[in-house]
Amino acid sequence: MNKSTQAISVVLPNEIGENTTRRVPAVILLDTSLSMEGAKLDQLNAGFEAFIADLQSDTKASVSIEPLIVPFADTFDMSQGWKTADDLVAQKFTTSGGTSLCQALIGALDALEDRKRMLRASGIDYLRPWVFLITDGEPTDPEYLDEAMRRAKEAEEMHKASIFCVGVEGADMNLLKQLSPARSPIELKASKFKDLFLFVSASFKTLTRTTAGHQVTVPIENDWETVS
Repeated sequence: MNKSTQAISVVLPNEIGENTTRRVPAVILLDTSLSMEGAKLDQLNAGFEAFIADLQSDTKASVSIEPLIVPFADTFDMSQGWKTADDLVAQKFTTSGGTSLCQALIGALDALEDRKRMLRASGIDYLRPWVFLITDGEPTDPEYLDEAMRRAKEAEEMHKASIFCVGVEGADMNLLKQLSPARSPIELKASKFKDLFLFVSASFKTLTRTTAGHQVTVPIENDWETVS
């Protein structure tokens, strides 16, 4: 077992319940380190609240989208577990400590593989998962950077997940490019958090209306770099 696996190993509850709707698992990684204090955090909280309200306003999306919300600072927090959007509750994030960005991304990819196995075992169909990483700084766990880059590259090349990185004012965009090998990261002004979250929500809602075996034009894939 390698060092990174030992450091980030987590066990999440994987309840499926009676909902047999095709799922879209997604991990949303939110930087809540001290550098996000102030206006950035206020806008993040407002954007997240709008994201939940928008998803829950759509009957199909609310039972299809499975967002795992993971704030990260010195460590990352997966305690919320997997929930469909209709069970999400708006919360006010607070800041602390450093930026365990690399470990959070590795943990997210591990969690997605676990979730896919559970969905398959339960006979539930799913679309390719998405990972959204939102950060304003450099990782304070650089010893895990090589592993994070390797896992991100593998996830994209093997179609395990699609990774989207957002750099809030001051983020290292070159580093984020290495963690999002299939598409360029976008740079976001703190005031644009709500626009970003609503854009993501709209893309999720489009996904829930695809027909198995048919191609679909997903807004976030085509317009990703225009968000900022």
